[in-house]
Amino acid sequence: MSRFHRTAILAALALAAWPAMAASVSTAWVQLPSNNQDECLSIGNRAVEAAGFRANISQDRQTVFGWRGEDSLTVRCISGHGVAVVFAWVGEGANDSGQLVDAVTGAYRNRGMVGGGNLGGGNLGGGNPGGGNLGAGNLGPGNFGGGPGGVIKR
Repeated sequence: MSRFHRTAILAALALAAWPAMAASVSTAWVQLPSNNQDECLSIGNRAVEAAGFRANISQDRQTVFGWRGEDSLTVRCISGHGVAVVFAWVGEGANDSGQLVDAVTGAYRNRGMVGGGNLGGGNLGGGNPGGGNLGAGNLGPGNFGGGPGGVIKR
C-alpha cells in the first residue's frame, strides 16, 4: 500500500470520527417565578455557579455568562415577558449540554433552589432540591414533551 493510500485512509477515518468529537449545544426557556429582573439574574447566577461554571452578570444586567474552560453556559433574563432563555455549549470533552440546561431551568422551576453538588458528581435530576444533586429531581411540565421549556440539543 502506498503512502498516498495510507494517508487517504487515515484522513477518511479522521473525518468519520469527527461527529463523535463535535461540540454539543442545547437550549431551553423557562417561565420565571416572578417578573423581577434582579431575581432572575440571582437565580441564574446561583444555578450557573452550582453547575461548576465561573459566573458573571453582564453590565446591562440582562445576561448571566458562565465559563468552564472552553465550555459556556448563558442565561438571558427577559423578565418583561416572564421568561429566561438558557444556552449551553460544551466542547468535545464533555457531553452534558442537555443536563446543564435541565439543571439551570430546574433552578427556576424550584424558585431558585439549586442542588449542593456538581453536575456529573451525583444523579442528574435525581434528588431533592438542596440534596446534593443538581436539579429538581423530576422533569416538570414542558421537558421533553414539546411544551414550554423543553430542551433542544443539536
